[in-house]
Amino acid sequence: MTSGGKVFRVVIAGGGSAGLTMTNRLARVFGATNVALVEPSKVHYYQPLWTLVGGGLKSFEQSAKPMGEFVPSNVHWEKQNVSGFDPDNNKVMLENGDHLNYEYLIVALGITPDYQRVPGLLEALETAPNVCTNYDAKYVSKTFPAIQNTKKGTALFTHPDTPVKCAGAPQKIMYLAEDQIRKSGLRNDVDVAFAHPGPAIFGVKKYAEQLAKVVAEKDIKTYFHHALKELDYKNNLAVFHNIKEPDSPVKVSIPYEMIHVSPPFKPPSPIASNPKMAAAQSGYLDVNTQTLQHNKYENIFGLGDNINIVSTKTAAAAAAQTGIVQKNLQSVMDKKKPSVFYDGYTSCPLVTGANKGILAEFDGNGEPLQTFPSFFGQHKEKKIWYYLKAHVMPTLYWYGMVKGPWTGPKALRKMFTLGMGR
Repeated sequence: MTSGGKVFRVVIAGGGSAGLTMTNRLARVFGATNVALVEPSKVHYYQPLWTLVGGGLKSFEQSAKPMGEFVPSNVHWEKQNVSGFDPDNNKVMLENGDHLNYEYLIVALGITPDYQRVPGLLEALETAPNVCTNYDAKYVSKTFPAIQNTKKGTALFTHPDTPVKCAGAPQKIMYLAEDQIRKSGLRNDVDVAFAHPGPAIFGVKKYAEQLAKVVAEKDIKTYFHHALKELDYKNNLAVFHNIKEPDSPVKVSIPYEMIHVSPPFKPPSPIASNPKMAAAQSGYLDVNTQTLQHNKYENIFGLGDNINIVSTKTAAAAAAQTGIVQKNLQSVMDKKKPSVFYDGYTSCPLVTGANKGILAEFDGNGEPLQTFPSFFGQHKEKKIWYYLKAHVMPTLYWYGMVKGPWTGPKALRKMFTLGMGR
């Protein structure tokens, strides 16, 4: 049995943004020897930077740091995958057949690309130079060369019909690509198009209205209600279902010169395959969406992309959730009810060009929940929002969030509103 049968005070399953942040925070609270992290990766990536890597504005190396720099010494770091959970017996099962015992468990396994859901996609990513995605460390470096090599035809960008990491990311790379193609003097020869399974460019009206203007100004063609179902990469055809009529979706084939695919996603299999852990409808971790405590097991909490809150899968959401989980975990340890509630806050800095962007912030109801006073105009294209995305947020992530202290901008929001804001 791993660790000689020791029962850890807290086990954290997953060392992505959410899990690594919680590891650092709880190691300070409970002492590092009482905390275990299960995470096989040797490298930790700041994945929000991959939009800029794909757009040729940052290097891939700038998105990566050794995982060991962020795991506190004396934390028991199990460098392997989680294979399953036995919540009735407080065990995390490991891929080598061993397990870890816990008093309390935090599940932060992230979200998994489901390449097989789109036949032809994985083969295309492996073999076709004009098919790319920013959602995978293995493929993100294909994106900028694919953009540069597009001299005619259609540059096509897709949004999946599943929950997705950062719902704005599928269109951010489109704006950067359009900018690059225009600067190369080829815009008259290259059409830029965006296919989205929903009815609008973005789910929050305040930002969608501005983004619709950006799309119109850049002369980007949109295909709404279009869900990617197949990639015929040998013939450069993307096959969609027009899902406006769900009972009989119409099959639509769109030719492309290059295509950036934001892949479908699915919940991690150790959660989805365990009915005691997963929400029946979604397969994601079954937590109370306000307290982030598991709905069946009081000693289990979840946060980050693997929980059953489909609209807030971003690093900003994870940062806000860490503070909620820590406080409610402490309450449960003190034999009290969780009393701090997550409002669904998330942030999506929408890069709309090589030096400008929009700073979207909103709550779980899709209502704007902005940090800065209204006169800053977060919904308008400005250089400051690009600067924030490209230069401030990476530093804040590496040294504020995953090291532990940053739990989102709520305190700043209250300061700017003299204590009156949420």
